[in-house]
Amino acid sequence: MAPPYLESGLEIKKTMKGRKAVDKRRFLKIFSSIIISLLLLASVITILLNSRYVQNRVLALVTELLSEKLKTEVAVDGVSINLFDQRIQFLGVEVEDLQHRKMLQVKSLSAAVRLSDLLHHKVSISNARVNGLRAEIHKENPDSAANYQFIIDAIQEESKGKKHKDKKPTAFTADVSRVTLQNFNVQYNDQEIGFQKLLYHTKDTLKLIDIDSLRYNNDIKGVNKRVKKKKRGDFYARHLDVAANVRLTVNHVSSDSVSATLTSFEGIDRNSGLEASKLSCRIAANKQQVHLSNVTLVANSTTLSFAHGIVHLPNKETGQQLTYSTSTIYGLAVLADIARPFAPVLSKFTTPLYLSVQLEGNADGMNFRNVNVFTHDKELKILAYGYIHNMKNKKTLIVHFRVSKMQTDGYEVQTIINQFPVKKFMMKQLVALGNISYKGAFDIPWRKEKFWGRLGTEAGHMDFNFGLDENVKFLTGVVSTDSFCLGKVIDKEEIKKVACKANFKFDYSKERTARMRRLKGGKLPIGEVKATVNEAVYDELKLKDIQVDIKSDGAEAQGSVQRPGSFFDVYCNFSFTNTDMMKAMKIKPGLRLHKKDEQEKKDDSTEKNDEKKKDEKRKQTMKWLNLVHGSKK
Repeated sequence: MAPPYLESGLEIKKTMKGRKAVDKRRFLKIFSSIIISLLLLASVITILLNSRYVQNRVLALVTELLSEKLKTEVAVDGVSINLFDQRIQFLGVEVEDLQHRKMLQVKSLSAAVRLSDLLHHKVSISNARVNGLRAEIHKENPDSAANYQFIIDAIQEESKGKKHKDKKPTAFTADVSRVTLQNFNVQYNDQEIGFQKLLYHTKDTLKLIDIDSLRYNNDIKGVNKRVKKKKRGDFYARHLDVAANVRLTVNHVSSDSVSATLTSFEGIDRNSGLEASKLSCRIAANKQQVHLSNVTLVANSTTLSFAHGIVHLPNKETGQQLTYSTSTIYGLAVLADIARPFAPVLSKFTTPLYLSVQLEGNADGMNFRNVNVFTHDKELKILAYGYIHNMKNKKTLIVHFRVSKMQTDGYEVQTIINQFPVKKFMMKQLVALGNISYKGAFDIPWRKEKFWGRLGTEAGHMDFNFGLDENVKFLTGVVSTDSFCLGKVIDKEEIKKVACKANFKFDYSKERTARMRRLKGGKLPIGEVKATVNEAVYDELKLKDIQVDIKSDGAEAQGSVQRPGSFFDVYCNFSFTNTDMMKAMKIKPGLRLHKKDEQEKKDDSTEKNDEKKKDEKRKQTMKWLNLVHGSKK
């Protein structure tokens, strides 16, 4: 039996253990109750936040605050906040500008946000979607404020207020990994840009942007009906209707610079037909300029590339205008790919031309320097320079090139001419010219083409100036030469060197030509030639001051050669029906005596009367002298 003091100690220990057990159970009960209460509270809050009633109440409060802050109407049809998958969605968002115009409309906007990151001052959006965004932005003139300026002013005012209250504002960082925009459309004055889908996503350290069905239109007022006509002048900087697909990789982005790679661009201006089936380049840009490198452009059969280029961006504060320049561009060009907007006469020109050129320009024009063009077989070589000016106004737009050197031959020129959509004449005579050199220029203004210069051939040289007027469908011009072996060209050996000047006018209207063909048939052009031959050698006979007139109705050409004389004219009438059979030309020479007209007869009569009067005076004088002589005797 234990002593009494030991028994009392054991009882105290048992009592202490019992109290501890009771306290532990009580703590566990209280803690469990708190946890259960918190879970229930969180569940209730989650249920309440996910309930339509609470969300609509929150939505009404938010839209009211926004409307009051922005001083305009802000409306949202519905909101959905799902805390289980941490996703927020807004439906039917509308914001009016201060003139009560619908400035912004969004059908739906949703985003998955990681709420735990908000505690660490970070906004993490794993998947954001915007569908059916439409914005209308207006700016009446360059000096007036845009209709969205009031939002920027409200944000700036809010930022200033927060700076005064808290000198050290908490910084939030944003992390967006994926954004999808669908059915996007923004209108700015008379310009419109939109796309069917834009996908932004990240891969490793790269940011990738894919845009499908990108659209740009700066002629949304419906005045481009005349522009869609297939005729010269289709390209017009103020009448663009561009559709494209774009793939872009963003390598670096900061507050004042960006570096990216355009991996793919496929686009077409539906008004002019200008098309780029592939465009790729590297881009490094800041607020002042854009640097381009490794640029490649493919348009149908045309391929162009250059190592680097620079674009100076416009700046109102410094007065800097948009300008650009490139290093030497190398490529293979087919003029038919790009001719329609600038020169429809080249629309069937499919001969591949290798070229090198340096390009510079601004928003209203392009300058081409050191142009070197040649064919694969080097049978055609051209050195030139030129420009395109007034690109913003199709009626004053002009393409000008000055050819400092061109070398080819008649066969190559025949191949080139065969690609022009006009009726071909005197092609056999063209081949007879042999090797050809040319130095001159050409202009392509509104619905016209003008060519001038000196043509050197094996038969001699010719200076020419002619033009095509698409308004009246006539080819007019003048050709002159100091020495040209005409007989060698037209297969008439008896005609030697000729020095002459000729004016010509030919009709190339398809309607008028077709009408004449139905009446008379024929294979000749319709037109006329008037020439003055200063000197010509025919066999051993040298002739000067000869007038030549030729008129062709399309079926037959009739001409006359006249050499005026003092008492008679030497003439030669001729006719032919085919320029490829000049030896079959009908020639009828002759002499024409001058017939005196009434004035000549009158002049002759007056002259005879004067002679009679002089003779009578002479007789009277002789009589007077005889009388004087007799009186002296």
